[in-house]
Amino acid sequence: MPAGQTRCVPEGATLIVEDIEIKKNGQLIVCGTLIVQGDFNLNDNGSSVWISPTGSLHVQGNSNINAQVNLYNYGIFTASNLNLNGGNSAFWNIG
Repeated sequence: MPAGQTRCVPEGATLIVEDIEIKKNGQLIVCGTLIVQGDFNLNDNGSSVWISPTGSLHVQGNSNINAQVNLYNYGIFTASNLNLNGGNSAFWNIG
């Protein structure tokens, strides 16, 4: 996903992708279902992912959450391999 952009998976939609890398200050909002068949990379400063109460994010590869990024889960988040690296990051699991 390009730097500084916001993308959304709308409620009721199912999106299947190979890999995702969210660039600097990018924001992904998941209100539907997102299935990542490969790796999910939340690597760059200011990147964030929001999973709404109706949303679900399923990662079949590696989930890499690195320095100064945020993941807010109010729905469902599943990962086969979760890597939390660096400091000043937030992983809120409320779902």
